[in-house]
Amino acid sequence: MSPGGNSLNKRKKKTRTVFSRSQVFQLESTFDMKRYLSSSERAGLAASLHLTETQVKIWFQNRRNKWKRQLAAELEAANMAHAAQRLVGVTYII
Repeated sequence: MSPGGNSLNKRKKKTRTVFSRSQVFQLESTFDMKRYLSSSERAGLAASLHLTETQVKIWFQNRRNKWKRQLAAELEAANMAHAAQRLVGVTYII
C-alpha cells in the first residue's frame, strides 16, 4: 500500500494526448483569431478535429498560459534592453 492512500481507490492517470500536426495547426490558427472559445465554438472545433471538447478546452487553457509566459518574457527582455541602453547612454563629465 502506498503512503497517503488506499491502493483500491487508486485512479489511473490519463495518458498525455499527442496532437497531430494538422490538429495543432488548426488549434493554433483558431487561437490566433480568438483566445477564448464559446461552448458552441469549442464543440464545433472538437468535432472537426475528432477530439473531445475537454481536450480542446484544456489545449486552449494551456496555450493561453504559454502565451502569457511569452508576453512576460518579451516584456522582461524589453525592460532589460531599455535598462542596458540607459546605462550605456550615460555620459561622464570629467
